[in-house]
Amino acid sequence: MGYTQARAKVKHKPKTAEELKEFWRFLEVMRDGEGRTPDQDLYNPSTLFIPEDIKERFTSFQKQVFDIKATNNDVVRMALDFEIRRLMWHQLLLVHKGLFWEMYENDAKQRMGHAVLGVQLISRERNTFCMDSCGIHESTFTENVGKLLGAGYKVGLVEELPNRNKSSKVLASRRLTRILSRGTLDAPEWLEDDRESYCPQGNLSDAVVRFLKSALSPRCVWTTLPPEAHRFEHAEMLRTLVKKFPCDNPTIPAYVLGVDISSLPNQLQHVAHRSLVMESLSILKSYVQRLYVGSCNIERYRVELLDDGSRESKAVRLDPQSIAHLEILLNSSQTSEGSLRELIDHCCTAAGSFSCSYALSAIQQISLDRLNAIEELWMEDSFKDCYRKTMKPLGDLERRVGAARCKRISIKDFRHLLSDLLRVEDLIDRLLKICRGWESATSVIQQCLLSVPPSRPFLLNLLRDYLEHENGIAIPDGDETRWEDDFGHWYNEVKQIELALDARLKRLRRDSGCLSLSYYHQPAGDDIYLVEAPDSEIAFTPPDNWERCADETHYNRFAVPSLKKDIRALLHARTQLDSSTRAFWEALMETFSNLADNFVLVVNVLSELDCLISMSAVSSSLGTPVCRPQFIDSEDASMMFTNLSHIQFRLRGENFVANDISLGDGGEPRIILLTGANMSGKSTLLRTVGVTVLLAQIGMYLPATAARLCPIDGIFTRIGAYDAIARKQSTFNVEMSETARILQGVTTKSLALIDELGRGTSTFVGAVLCGKLDGLAIAEASLHFLSTYRFPLLIFSTHHSAMAYQPQAGIRPMYMRVDVDYLSSSFLQLKFIHQLTDGVAEDSLGIACAQLAGLPSTILERASKISQEYRNQMRHYLDRKQPHVPWVSVDLQHDLSALFDMAEGRAEGLTSFQRTIGAIIRRYDTAATVAASVRYMGV
Repeated sequence: MGYTQARAKVKHKPKTAEELKEFWRFLEVMRDGEGRTPDQDLYNPSTLFIPEDIKERFTSFQKQVFDIKATNNDVVRMALDFEIRRLMWHQLLLVHKGLFWEMYENDAKQRMGHAVLGVQLISRERNTFCMDSCGIHESTFTENVGKLLGAGYKVGLVEELPNRNKSSKVLASRRLTRILSRGTLDAPEWLEDDRESYCPQGNLSDAVVRFLKSALSPRCVWTTLPPEAHRFEHAEMLRTLVKKFPCDNPTIPAYVLGVDISSLPNQLQHVAHRSLVMESLSILKSYVQRLYVGSCNIERYRVELLDDGSRESKAVRLDPQSIAHLEILLNSSQTSEGSLRELIDHCCTAAGSFSCSYALSAIQQISLDRLNAIEELWMEDSFKDCYRKTMKPLGDLERRVGAARCKRISIKDFRHLLSDLLRVEDLIDRLLKICRGWESATSVIQQCLLSVPPSRPFLLNLLRDYLEHENGIAIPDGDETRWEDDFGHWYNEVKQIELALDARLKRLRRDSGCLSLSYYHQPAGDDIYLVEAPDSEIAFTPPDNWERCADETHYNRFAVPSLKKDIRALLHARTQLDSSTRAFWEALMETFSNLADNFVLVVNVLSELDCLISMSAVSSSLGTPVCRPQFIDSEDASMMFTNLSHIQFRLRGENFVANDISLGDGGEPRIILLTGANMSGKSTLLRTVGVTVLLAQIGMYLPATAARLCPIDGIFTRIGAYDAIARKQSTFNVEMSETARILQGVTTKSLALIDELGRGTSTFVGAVLCGKLDGLAIAEASLHFLSTYRFPLLIFSTHHSAMAYQPQAGIRPMYMRVDVDYLSSSFLQLKFIHQLTDGVAEDSLGIACAQLAGLPSTILERASKISQEYRNQMRHYLDRKQPHVPWVSVDLQHDLSALFDMAEGRAEGLTSFQRTIGAIIRRYDTAATVAASVRYMGV
């Protein structure tokens, strides 16, 4: 509805409640655009049927609202739980009117806009437009929209925009400008955490949906795409991308499906030939374009390729299980307290915290530059203080630059952003001045700062010459001769009419004799200038032609007919001025966006610098001993740590027993078979080694006296016992799945940490019948496979001490020392030393540990007797075995079988052949043992 149009008058306005109910009856049983009901086939919930006779009776405002609603009714379906039941997610329309955002009819009542937000519902009988409605104020927009999105609704924003068609009689009309959903949230107030998003195409079977629901997080956002998003042509998508990324500098043509892709970013060129990737990008573009109502600026988004986790990748393989086992991002209670990220993340910016998290979860094979930078920052307190004092008040600069790049930022926030970017320019100059005083001529920090392109002239040009914030709009500042004719004309027109209205107010005061008359400025409507008279003016009597509009507590307000001509002219001039300023604002945003890559680079450098300062502070807080890791280049991985402690204990100042760890260094065995009593610290030792290797890889100083290691390509862990109910996996199933992942993924340059494998199935019946526990058999077979065929660096923790007594070259048996005082035949007193020692633990001391945990003495006495009885039965069974029967271990039979396969040409390769020969020969004391075993097997 245009500003210059008169107040809306309802054609054939329904008067009674019955007439109103009949008028809106088509909303009670909704039909789609073709007239189909929800129980009929081919029902399209995204459209709404509106009878023609009702359309003819709509006012201009009602017609604009329901024209949008007719094509944006119900747009999303979501599969919930493990039953394939469908829940309609509705789209609510928020219509901007003055200072309020309003909802109408079903959006206000049936779809719980009123119930969710707790705002008053205005009935049809009381509403000017004869519609049930409720509204929210602009000041609470973010909070209330967050509630609607959290309740499962999509929110469509309808705003009144000026009509750019100068031949049209309507100056402004309401249009759908954006659709908000949980998948497109960008305001910091709406972002709770990093949640997954999954967009099914709509042709998933029930079995596939069940599988995905079990594999994905319960908080995952499901979105059904519209039918038009399913149509895909590879070449058409490439042509669209080429249009979005025009070629500025001619290069050598590169054709895919007849399309020259040489102008595309390198990341897109790398995947342009892959149809599946292009199809996914096409669907994503369709989804975003629909939510942003046609505004999808692909060229404004940063394009990066995720690491595929292949063995050729330069990144260290660190899967989600290992991240959870080592408590890198979250602890076992799914909170950040005590996690590695919480220990090293002391950044003052959100982008810096993200850089810390990224450094921990996407580790490169070696980060010598970061290590050198941390060393440079070690004692430079002036550099750190200068950075933090400037950056801490600036907030999330990365998100603000991204919002401006995509043209989704307010004028006020944009001006503040430009001012903050100027402060950043000054900060970089001050930091460079500090760096030039360092002794290092090739400072890593200095080179990083010098890589930032200067932007001060550009920012000053925008901030001082072209932008002024006035009454919430952007206008050109400075010399009026630089204004465009259209803008200058309407700007002066608005000023002249406002001065004329002020002059009319003075005449009204003189004519009425009431000097306290003033204007009340309504935020919306046709009467934006009301004359206001205080109640204290008892002698004031308004003229007969003044229309009383509202009586406030202390004021009476009137619409004055003599002002309406000027008011209509002012509304018209403001509309045209708004159209001109919008064009200026869009040109301003386009100018910023064209150079946004420079500011993205600035933000990236500052976030990395924030991360380096945090890591440097943590490294300097470790106390002594502390060391810089020494990296060596070798075909196979190795590591050596002297007096190694866990970083958490060192940072908190707690006592921790330091240990020496050596795997494959200087001819040492590559595998440690770790035994020890319960509660002796085996799992803690595994986590200490894993976390320390990770810290070395990201370039930090280590809590040890000395550290020497070869860069590794992956960390694989199997620690703890837990089930996965959502994925329908028992504790043993989870344990075996993670073990299979390790057996298949490790290489000679990997680190594997396995804690008590096989604990989930240890039966005494199996021990009596077969001579081995089920869990022991699984653990021993896995250890044999890793030590003979994969050769990783491995710490294998177990309670099965029998594994350590078998002679196995390349495996070093060690245990966690525990001092035992025998108080009686049944009860022991333990003193945990937590010292790593060569040898094998004699007992797991489970009953003594249970005593420390507080179990009743009667239960402990009974448990001691049962344990002794089991030992006697096992000893009796072993003594009865016939000694004259020749016996060859399964391990030896498997080794020899593999040896013959490789000798007959079924080998994996020469290197693998040589390694296997050496491993098999070293497993046994003499060649006679091998020869005897071969003769026994009939070879």
